[in-house]
Amino acid sequence: MTTLATSIDDTVYHIQEDSFVPGNLLIADGCVLKTSDGTVTSSIAGGPHWEPGYAEGVGVQARFNKILSFVQISSHQVVLVDSTNRCLRSVDRNTNQTAAYAGNCTQQGQQDGLDALFNEPTSVIINTKNSSQLIIVEPGHASLRIMGIFDKNVSTMFRRGGSGDLQRMVQSPSTGKIYITFSHGVGLYDYQSKTFARIAGAPTGMGSRDGLFSQMLFLWPKGIEFLDSRTLIVADSFGNRLRVLDLDTNSSSSICTGAMGHVDGNLLSCWLYLPYSITLIQDTLYVGQAGRIRAIKGKIYH
Repeated sequence: MTTLATSIDDTVYHIQEDSFVPGNLLIADGCVLKTSDGTVTSSIAGGPHWEPGYAEGVGVQARFNKILSFVQISSHQVVLVDSTNRCLRSVDRNTNQTAAYAGNCTQQGQQDGLDALFNEPTSVIINTKNSSQLIIVEPGHASLRIMGIFDKNVSTMFRRGGSGDLQRMVQSPSTGKIYITFSHGVGLYDYQSKTFARIAGAPTGMGSRDGLFSQMLFLWPKGIEFLDSRTLIVADSFGNRLRVLDLDTNSSSSICTGAMGHVDGNLLSCWLYLPYSITLIQDTLYVGQAGRIRAIKGKIYH
C-alpha cells in the first residue's frame, strides 16, 4: 500500500476514475468535488469544507453540504448526492456550473414522481440492467429509489420499512444483484425477486472478526466494490480495515491491522485512517479515507 494525494481537506467520501481528465481521479472531498493526478489535487466545484451550505454557482462559488457519492452520466456531466441537503445536484465539467438535478435541496421527504423528495441519500449508481436509470440508496427511509436519467422520474423499488442505515452499494453487471453496506453488515437486494437479505455480518454485535459470513463482525462499513465477479471488498470504516468477501466460500479476510493511522507497506501491517470509499481501476485499488488517498497495486489474493 502506498499514499497518493495528501492535499485532502476532509474525507474522501467517493472516488472514481475521472472521465473528463484522462488519468486523473475524481473525488468527493467533503463539500468539494475535486480532481487529482495522485500528486496535485484541484477543486472543480464547491466552496471550502468549513463553509457547507446550499448555493448553485460556478466552481468555488457553489456550496454543497456533504457530497457522499456521485456518478458520471457522460464525459462532461456529474450527478452528485448532496446528502445533507437531501437532493441530487449536477456539475457541468465544461463550465464547472452546478445545478439542481432531482429532489428539493431545501426540503426532505419520501415522494416519488417528477417532483420527488429525498431524505439524506448516501449513494448513487447507474443501473447495470438499464443504463438510462440511476439507483439511489436512501437510509432515511431504508429504501432504494430508481430514477430516469433523462426524464428524472423517481419511483421506489424497495423499502425495508421504518428507518435504516443503508450506506453504499455496488451492482453486479451480470445478475443485477445489488450489494449494500449497512452499520454492521452487507446485504443483498435481488433485482429479479425484489427481496433483501443480510449476507454477511452477525445479526448482533459490532467488531472486526473475520471467518464465515454469518460470524463476521463489522464496524460501520461504507464503500463496497467488486475485485472480480466472485469477490467483494468493503471499506470497514471504523474498523480501519478493508474486508475481502469471497462469495464462493462465504468467508472473509482483512487487509491492514485495524490500527488507525497512515502507515504504508505490507497489506498485513498497513494502517488506515477511517477508510470510506474504494474503487478498482485496472490493476490498482484506490482507497479514499480521512485526509488522503491510498493505493494498492496488483492482484489482491484471498
